Amino acid sequence: MNKVQVVSDFWSIMDKHNWEELASYFSDDATIYWPNTKEIFSVNQFVIVNKEYPGSWKIAINTLLEIENQVVSVVKVSMDKHSFHAISFFAFNVDKITRLEEYWSEDSSPPIWRKEVLDNEQG
Repeated sequence: MNKVQVVSDFWSIMDKHNWEELASYFSDDATIYWPNTKEIFSVNQFVIVNKEYPGSWKIAINTLLEIENQVVSVVKVSMDKHSFHAISFFAFNVDKITRLEEYWSEDSSPPIWRKEVLDNEQG
């Protein structure tokens, strides 16, 4: 299976909250890194963290891009009253994920100071 398809399937599994199957996408010694919070997870820890996350979400893939032995994805994760975007870097050994590095940001309105700067620029 090609790497882009593996990542597409991975996000589908995440969207369906299929925790039993999630670990099968990773090599046994894979690591997952969230630089925003300086957390490093084993596969088992990653599954637990996602399983225990409060609420329910829907995932939409915006971008999938293969670069050598890596796939980069951009997804939108929507919940009841808010949403996030995640940029994820998947490294592979054959068709198993060996490293996942993810950057998460909450969707929001621009800060007031930036609106004021831009309004002053235009006015």
